Amino acid sequence: MMVRVHPALFLLAVVPASSLLAQATGTAYQGIRLYAYGTGSYVRPDYGGALKNAGATVGGTANVFTMYPVQLGFDLRAVGSGGRVSREYFYGGGPRAQVNLGRFEPFAQFHVGYGRIAFQYVTTPGYTHDQSLVKAYGGGLDYRLSRTWAVRGEVERQSWHFSGYNYSFYPLAVSAGVRYQFHFHNRFGPE
Repeated sequence: MMVRVHPALFLLAVVPASSLLAQATGTAYQGIRLYAYGTGSYVRPDYGGALKNAGATVGGTANVFTMYPVQLGFDLRAVGSGGRVSREYFYGGGPRAQVNLGRFEPFAQFHVGYGRIAFQYVTTPGYTHDQSLVKAYGGGLDYRLSRTWAVRGEVERQSWHFSGYNYSFYPLAVSAGVRYQFHFHNRFGPE
């Protein structure tokens, strides 16, 4: 009995699997992309009338998966703001999605973290500060000026819940600043 082998199957058996894998993943994965950013922030605390806090946001992003034009990653950030009545601090992290459209890079993100509020003027004796689990969602746009630098604008809504006082508030942060992309030249590291 004679067994016939199709020529394509013979080639598949002879070609090393590593070269096939390289072809399959070369267009889908381009390495980790690391970013650092800093912004000035206007924070609307959502209590006390028309209060406005000035602040800043600093953070970093690691986009770990790329399927052009979409990049998925993780973002860590710290937001601090202060005004006449309170100082608010938020430290969090979470998933992030970005789309590359030429120089325009819109993004959406979700953060979970720790929030602390300190009151400048105490209205309840002994109640000078509080803390909360904070959830935040938002998005924005990076506009690339060069391979390394971009300007950033973003909006983030935060959700604070104080369990001891059954009180919640929802600050809004509007920020503008710069983003820096790190460039590494090794085979397995960031681009």
